[in-house]
Amino acid sequence: MILELLGGARYIKLDNRIQGSLGYVDVGGSRDWVDPLIGARLKWNLSDKWSMVLRGDIGGFGLGSASDLTWDLNAGAFYNFTDSFFMGAGYRILDIDKESGSGSDKFVYDVTMNGPWLAAGFTF
Repeated sequence: MILELLGGARYIKLDNRIQGSLGYVDVGGSRDWVDPLIGARLKWNLSDKWSMVLRGDIGGFGLGSASDLTWDLNAGAFYNFTDSFFMGAGYRILDIDKESGSGSDKFVYDVTMNGPWLAAGFTF
């Protein structure tokens, strides 16, 4: 088992647009911000070919314009076809909770996104 500690930032940009037959129309209210984050990744090598990964982070912490709280959990399995080619599949949950401003300037974004993912990659 391999444990890696993580630190970094997540950039979030929201655009309010409507798509019609003539393309996109910007309806305003776009927002963007950066969330600092900390986390960890665990990797288990089950065999020469198979591995599993569990990765999670937490961030925001209400610092500056950051989210009040954001967290991400990602789990997956990978298969190494060769020393340089692999494929994987898993599931990810990302939760973002941000509230700022007041009155007519109040902004609330409380969203949980989740779903499966597939990946393929080459290493050098």
